[in-house]
Parts: sequence; C-alpha cells; structure tokens
Amino acid sequence: MDLQTATIEWRRLFPNTQSYANPKQLTDEIASFFLSTITPTGQADLRPINLLCKLSESSNPELAESATESLYNTIIEKLCDDFSTQGINAANQVLVRMLFNVRDTKRGEQLKQLLATLGICHQSNLLDRYERLRHPTPIGIAQRCKVRKIILLSRVTIGADVVILGVLTRRLREAFPAAELVLIGPAHLEEILHGLPTTRFHCFEYRRFGAMPDKICVWPLIYDIVQDERSGYLNDELLLFDPDTRLTQLGLLPLIEEVSTYYFDSRREPGNGNESSLAVLVNQWLDIILPGTFFCNPTLLFKDETLQAAQTFIAGLPASSLLIIINLGVGRNENKRIPEPFETELLLSLLTRKDTLILLDSGSAAESLMRVKRLLATVQQRSVPTEFFSEKELSTKTIPFNHGVVGFKGSIGSIGALISKAHGFIGYDSSCQHIAAAVGTPSVIAFAGAPNQRFQERWRPFSPAGTSQTFMIENIAALDPEAIHLLAQQMTVDLHALIKKTGELRK
Repeated sequence: MDLQTATIEWRRLFPNTQSYANPKQLTDEIASFFLSTITPTGQADLRPINLLCKLSESSNPELAESATESLYNTIIEKLCDDFSTQGINAANQVLVRMLFNVRDTKRGEQLKQLLATLGICHQSNLLDRYERLRHPTPIGIAQRCKVRKIILLSRVTIGADVVILGVLTRRLREAFPAAELVLIGPAHLEEILHGLPTTRFHCFEYRRFGAMPDKICVWPLIYDIVQDERSGYLNDELLLFDPDTRLTQLGLLPLIEEVSTYYFDSRREPGNGNESSLAVLVNQWLDIILPGTFFCNPTLLFKDETLQAAQTFIAGLPASSLLIIINLGVGRNENKRIPEPFETELLLSLLTRKDTLILLDSGSAAESLMRVKRLLATVQQRSVPTEFFSEKELSTKTIPFNHGVVGFKGSIGSIGALISKAHGFIGYDSSCQHIAAAVGTPSVIAFAGAPNQRFQERWRPFSPAGTSQTFMIENIAALDPEAIHLLAQQMTVDLHALIKKTGELRK
C-alpha cells in the first residue's frame, strides 16, 4: 500500500480534505484522532487502530515504519506513561486489537494456532484474564514449600530491570530459598544480577525497535521457552512472575496457568492518592503476595571479574583524582536531552575542580559514541586532556592525568561496576541513574521530558539513603543559554555536596 492508497482508506473512515506530504503526517493524524476518541473509562473507537495495523504491514518501508511508530510510540507509550486506569484500559484494547489483526495475516499463523490451542477466541478472553490477574492472592507458607521453580520475565529495558527485578530477585530468593530461579530476557540480566544462588539465565533478545508484527509474534517463542522450563513440574511446583513486560504484551498474554501466574501491575493508579517510585510499588505488591517477607532496595550483583577489572582501573588512577562518571544516554528519546551547550557546560563546570577526572560513558548506541567523541573534541579545544578506551582495556589502561575527560565504551556490567566504585555520577533519566541509586553512589540527575508528574515519581531514582538528587526540568524549551549555564553549575555544586555528605573519598 502506498501513501495515496492509505490516504484514501483514511478518508473513507473519516472524511476529510487533508493532504499528506509523507507517511508520518498521515499516521500521526490517525494516531491523534484515535487518542481524541478515548473516554474517561478508557473506551475508544478502534477503527483507526485497525488501519494503522494494516499500514504496518505495508510493503512500503517508510509507511510501515511510520505506522509502527504511531502505534507504539504515539499511542501505547503515551497511554502507559499516563499511569492511570484510563490509560491501562485503552492500551489493553489497542494491544489486543493489534494481536488479533496480526493473527489474521500470513505472518501470524503461529500466533493463530497458539490462540486456538489455548481456547482464546475473543479479545474479551484476554481482557478479562488481565483484570483477574490484577487481584492476586497471597502465597501461603505451605504453598511456598511446594514450589521448585520460579520463572521471572525481564522488563526488557535495563533501567526497569534494575528497579523491579532488582527487588523481585532478592525477595523471591528470600521467600523460596530452595527453588530454582529462571530469568528470561536480554543478556544484560546476567551482567547486573550475576551470582544469585540457584539462578539460571535464559537469554532472549526482544527487538524493541522492530516491526509491529515481529513484536507481537514474540509471544509464541516465549511460550515455547516457558513450556520447556515447566516440563516435569506439577502445577503447584511452578510459579511465573510477570513484571508488566513487553514479552507478554504488558501482561495480556498467558504463558502458564492463571493460578500460577503473578502479574505486577506497574501502571496502576495509587490507591491512596500518594504517588510512589516503582521500587516502592513492587515491594508493596510483594507484601500482599508474600506476607512475612520484608521490604528491600533494588540489589545488583556484577560479575567478579568485571568488578575486579573496574577496581584495577581505579587503583591505577592518581590518588588525588575525584572520579565522576557521566552517561548522557536517553534511550532514543531525545525529549529527555537538554540541548547544547548544556553537556559541554556540564563537563567544563565539573572540571573547574582541578582534581576531577570525568569518565564519559558512550553506552551501546552508535549515536551515543559519536556524541561522546564530539564532546571530547570540544573540551580538547579548551586544552583539556582527553583519552578514549574500551572495556577490553579496563584492567590494563593507565590514564596519564588526574584532571580531564576519558571516553569509555563498554557493557552495562562494566559501566555499572565502575559506577559502584566511582565518587559520583551525573546523567539523564536512563538506566545508569537507577544503577547509581542501587549501588549507593552519589548522583545528580537531569530529569527532562517527563509527560506528567506520575511519570516523574514512578521513574525517579529510588535512593532511601539520600544519595541521589533529581532536577526536574518541566520545560526544556524555556531554558535559555544563561539558564543552561546555571543548571550545569548547580548540578556540579550539588554533586560535590552529596559526595561530601556521604563521605565518599574513595570506595
């Protein structure tokens, strides 16, 4: 289907005379129209969703990509980030409608077979099941003693796994010390949760930025993995914990019996009107399911060899160096980024203290690496010493200065280990802010681009010891150069104060 045909189909549904210069204009309008139809209870006109699903299957790559982005980024992400009953209900309807649209295509044959096998004939079957899962029953002591295996699904993104699985793994280990814990998800799980007793990792990479049908058709693959894991276990010997993951389309799709499935409703509205961070909410949920177990902070475990390499690197730095780690990743959401000259100003502000050594992490994305190299070139023009190295050099690299900027490219495990050994951390709303909070490293975060206050509170770094401070930036567009300069200076001052407060001379 081309743009002209897609426009004709849209006009058939909702007559208009609008013309569209490119596919994005068309799919954005369809998405905006859909959002405008949502009622206070979350009901909506789903005909625009049907059309976007059809367009996502187009042989025109630009049209298919635009439709997929509108479905996930404009519609589902917006509804989920609202953290409201209205948003949950509307998002669930959209996801189920997408599922059934894919079912009826050639690419959905395996999906169709699995739905039929499980007796899921109507969209209401999934929506009704979801509502039942939102009201879990406690797992008593006698029942816990029977459990031999627990399957825990990843949230897919690193930050969410730090905050949510960092709590779940610790409390599940406490409640079920004899059970095997199987974590299913991306490779980063083993980097940040390594060394848990009686724990096994099953690596499964979910393509967050793939085509819509590919995301939906992940479910049969995960279902087969879970069936292999459950082989040989009775129903009361196996539990599955779903932390509101993309792997099950946010809890909508079943993997084992409902009675053995525990779903963490991370998007629910606060019952008492008081908003809390996700780390607090998952603890409160576990208080209901596992009475007698206790609140815990997110806990991370890095590989011994990674920690040793980080320690060796830091031990080789000049004794007087104040090591500050900066990660400027935004997870492909540029709304979170404060425009230049903020990042340059931040580096220069930190460097006014002559014992400061900045390690500038490039993350895994190619554009992040390019950004780091541009920043290194910029400060080098100001006569600031610079270096760049990768993880494979971590245990052997010697930095010949104690005042300057060092670029670094490595895994999430290596940067996590370095953050745990550093004096301080600065970054945006991203995975590293949660790592810094979890390991207790003093941190200052520029939290920008949040769609609402609930989002800010849910994703604010959880730091009960007070080692993290967050600057909430409500309106990036209102920041003029002077405001950007002052923000960089204040973040520097506050980080130094946190380091002093927590007594961080060197870990």
